[in-house]
Amino acid sequence: MEPTKDRERVIELMAKHEEAIGRLYAEYADKFPEQHAIWVKLSEEEHQHAEWLRGLDPAIKKGSVTFGTDRFDPDAIDKSLAWVTFQTGRAERREISMDEALMVAMDLENTLIENKCFEVFEEDPPEFKRVLRLLADATEKHRMTVRNAWKRISESRE
Repeated sequence: MEPTKDRERVIELMAKHEEAIGRLYAEYADKFPEQHAIWVKLSEEEHQHAEWLRGLDPAIKKGSVTFGTDRFDPDAIDKSLAWVTFQTGRAERREISMDEALMVAMDLENTLIENKCFEVFEEDPPEFKRVLRLLADATEKHRMTVRNAWKRISESRE
């Protein structure tokens, strides 16, 4: 496959991953009404992240946004997407507690940060850098939101 098609595929997979996380958080909003506002906000933002990624498509097709096709592992993204989908199914079936939901969300957000999924390299084109920085900042914000929700719930139990 040509590099442009590989890049388009990776960006689309990343966008689908963000949407899947958004669906998971929307399920959490339905299941946990006491935390509804937090989960809805996170869900909406995940869908926005997908839009940011898809916004790169015209620039990729034009050739102005390039990145090494080995930079993002499509198989790893697929595996994570399957895991998120599995977790969404658990939430739909009401097989998850609030503690578990928070742990799943924390794991997701931590993994994205720890795996440096949105790491910016000097040679990255400006438009790509901008989107990666937005995603990195938003992911860190999500991690803090989940951490703070966890803390509030823990404190309320004491």
